[in-house]
Amino acid sequence: MTRRPAQDGGHTVFTDHRITRRPQSDEPGSQSEDLVVWRDPAPALQTRNLALAYVNTGISARSPAQIVRGYRMLTEVQRAAPSDISVLRGIGRALLLGKEPLEALKAFERVLQLMPDNAASEEDAGVGCLESGQVEKAAAHLERALELDPLQLSAATALQAVYRRQGENEKAAALVDRMRRAMQSFR
Repeated sequence: MTRRPAQDGGHTVFTDHRITRRPQSDEPGSQSEDLVVWRDPAPALQTRNLALAYVNTGISARSPAQIVRGYRMLTEVQRAAPSDISVLRGIGRALLLGKEPLEALKAFERVLQLMPDNAASEEDAGVGCLESGQVEKAAAHLERALELDPLQLSAATALQAVYRRQGENEKAAALVDRMRRAMQSFR
């Protein structure tokens, strides 16, 4: 907890009980972008995990610097582990955010080869296709993602955007109804 200076409180305990999402240091200029591991993983996984953490934290915090740092580390890790699904996914997501959808799509398609019946892999490939302008291919991947996981809401949202882009408003409305029924069946 942050210790604050006591002024006139007699026998009062001066403890700041505010809980912050991202605690800030009281010292000016002490803000750091470096991530620190909470436990040491196996030596072979240290760089990989740190790189993935930079990409994921960069995405969450909307920090291009962290995404780029993580991406650079992941490209080094990929040389040693070219079939690591998490590494490929991280590279693809970083490239997608970096406005390189065709390169991201290559990474996502490799993940799809390694994990063919995975809804998240199909969704990533679909979003990569959508961002690169391959709308028909995007629809196929996103429909497949929803076949594998009927409640993959992010895939449904992307597929709805595909349908609207294609001018197929009936399909978009039918998709909304399909998602509603799927959610009701799991109650």
